[in-house]
Amino acid sequence: EPMKRNVAAEPHHDPLGEILASRKLLDPGLLAARLDQAAREKSSLEATLLRAGTFSRAQLLQMLENHYFCPSVDASKVSFRPDLLHRVPRRVAERCEAIPVDFDGEKLVVALANPTQLAVDGLSTAIRATVLPRVALRVDLLDAIRVAYDRYEEEANAAERLHKCSSFLANGPATPDGGIVFGQLFMWNGYAG
Repeated sequence: EPMKRNVAAEPHHDPLGEILASRKLLDPGLLAARLDQAAREKSSLEATLLRAGTFSRAQLLQMLENHYFCPSVDASKVSFRPDLLHRVPRRVAERCEAIPVDFDGEKLVVALANPTQLAVDGLSTAIRATVLPRVALRVDLLDAIRVAYDRYEEEANAAERLHKCSSFLANGPATPDGGIVFGQLFMWNGYAG
């Protein structure tokens, strides 16, 4: 029989465990068994619940949306966006468990594992930008941060020979009125900027 656990009293508890317990979304015995399994496997409760098929990713995201009153984003499907990653330094992303996913022209849309007002305000202060929060599963978010920033740093440190700059200048018949056309295209390891 699994040992009874007080999820809230654990020093590094997973907020999802609290949500499941307080809202009675999972039988207490099964929750205790999944928490024990996660501890044995040195894994998060989220990852354990997903592996065991206890809940789907969509169900867990819905629970987090309802708890935080915040839309969710599936961080396992976040695309690498160099134009956004430079707005949040890696050390800030790792400390705040946050990754930028979009920019609406005024606000940086950021996926967070724990989008409380305190966390959002702290992130906004750290990056000096207004943040529009989205909740994400911590397990997916940490993986997305690692993969995206590793790739971002790899591309930023790519050898000079991989970066290209092309320019062109056209006049005369290039435009109906004979005006000058000038353009420039930068390429960083296949990404145009």
